[in-house]
Amino acid sequence: MSGMRDMLVGRSGTPRALTAALALLLGGCAETGLDDQTLTILGGSAVGAGAGAGIGALVDGDRGAALGAGVGALVGLGAGALVAERKASYASLEDQIVTETRVAQARTSEAQAEVAAIRRATAAIEARVDALESARRGGRDTRAAAVAARGDAAKRLAAAEARSEALAAELATSRRFLADAEARGAPPARLAAWRGEIAAFTAQEAQLRREVDALRAASARI
Repeated sequence: MSGMRDMLVGRSGTPRALTAALALLLGGCAETGLDDQTLTILGGSAVGAGAGAGIGALVDGDRGAALGAGVGALVGLGAGALVAERKASYASLEDQIVTETRVAQARTSEAQAEVAAIRRATAAIEARVDALESARRGGRDTRAAAVAARGDAAKRLAAAEARSEALAAELATSRRFLADAEARGAPPARLAAWRGEIAAFTAQEAQLRREVDALRAASARI
């Protein structure tokens, strides 16, 4: 697609110029001494705008880049505000390390539970598909049953996809907090447990995505 729209850059250079402008803006904000919470919010907006511009350029050139940047900035602004609010709730860096380690551990457990639940749902759908196929071979009318099965599968898949996306977003936030702690000079030894929990969370989040794919495939068989 025109060299991935010239590596996510429109022919007139709009996305590249926008990204550069945002980088200069953030740099200027940092030099003016804005508080950390404000910089976090602006950072989220800048990242969202850059990503939106790149995707928009692929879809509709420079016009898409401009529209994508606007939408991405709004989404990123909201995400940045949520992260900033959570970050501001910590009394100290040590408080952030301890609490976020526990959060990552809890999210790993949630992902494990969702993986098990999706596997059960996939098995149930596959059993339902087998029953429908058996009924069809027996000459029975399965149209109504198939419609009901598709509806149930669609609802379960939508729920699984939403949960997977939510946990993926939480994983990104956990990584962001870890990077922040590293940037603030936290001793590596104090971050070891946190890194371990994020590694476990990462593995479970990846497994969750695979299970969602399996559920989607099973649903498509109905």
